[in-house]
Amino acid sequence: MALFQILYWQDIPSQVKAWDDFDEVKLELSSKFVVMIDKAAKEQGLTSEDDYLAQWKWSDEEERPGTPEEVGNAVKKELEEKFNTK
Repeated sequence: MALFQILYWQDIPSQVKAWDDFDEVKLELSSKFVVMIDKAAKEQGLTSEDDYLAQWKWSDEEERPGTPEEVGNAVKKELEEKFNTK
């Protein structure tokens, strides 16, 4: 079993972190998420560093069966597919 969290800028995911007692992996999502984040920040006028940084938050911890690498990759794939339709 591994725990995982998703790093969001507002409601846009950016990174997946998964870990257990022995290992931790951090996986960046594809560059399309950076583009979405930058676009949203500009549209909302959040151009100062403090305003921009204040929007980052980690999701609650969740648990799944598998190694941290397996869980991290599975969650990353799900997020990439979910946001592929947007």
